[in-house]
Amino acid sequence: MGAEPHGIPDPLMQRVELESLLMSILRRRQPALARELEERRSVGGLDESLRERSRLVIADELIDYGLDAGEEHNAYGLKLSQIIDYLGHL
Repeated sequence: MGAEPHGIPDPLMQRVELESLLMSILRRRQPALARELEERRSVGGLDESLRERSRLVIADELIDYGLDAGEEHNAYGLKLSQIIDYLGHL
């Protein structure tokens, strides 16, 4: 199993990175939703409504910044797609 330089397994590091990017986008685009997500996560998870609302915000970010001139995903868009997938599998 591969590991990042600090000994953190790749899947865990990827999850941490995706969650960090998710929260950064939510704080910028929907601060109230970011606060709600932070509160609920400490209580034991995200319900479907919260995940769906988060996915919609990330989809907006993807449309605004995640596509190249040919409307293909750029590198940022690929990360955003990973977040959408991640939110669907919680």
